[in-house]
Amino acid sequence: MTHIGAKVVMVIEDDDDTRHSLVELLESWELVILHARDAEAALRMLREGCEPAVILLDLMMPGMSGWEFRGALMSDSTFARIPIVVMTALWIEPESAKKRMGDVIWLPKPFRPEALADAIARAQSMIES
Repeated sequence: MTHIGAKVVMVIEDDDDTRHSLVELLESWELVILHARDAEAALRMLREGCEPAVILLDLMMPGMSGWEFRGALMSDSTFARIPIVVMTALWIEPESAKKRMGDVIWLPKPFRPEALADAIARAQSMIES
């Protein structure tokens, strides 16, 4: 498995089963997990002082979408540098996505654990370089 540099990972996923599975997997890798079922809750957690090394972000959620969440992060210098792994089953044209989301790692759903580990490691390396 790829070495994961991050120690604290935030998971934002509205599907309970998917979120619980991700949390369970990440905890088995001895990571500290913060999780939220929606983007609004995740923003509150960040504003209250949570400091994840990487955020795993579902794109399509009710209420505030992953697109809107990323926009909120990008407009706040405190959070703009947090690396993001976008998890989605949608195909999105890469240039259009980059214009809207900035530099993020795209992880197509469904994915294998090895792909998730690699995406987290790549996201973490974005702030180390």
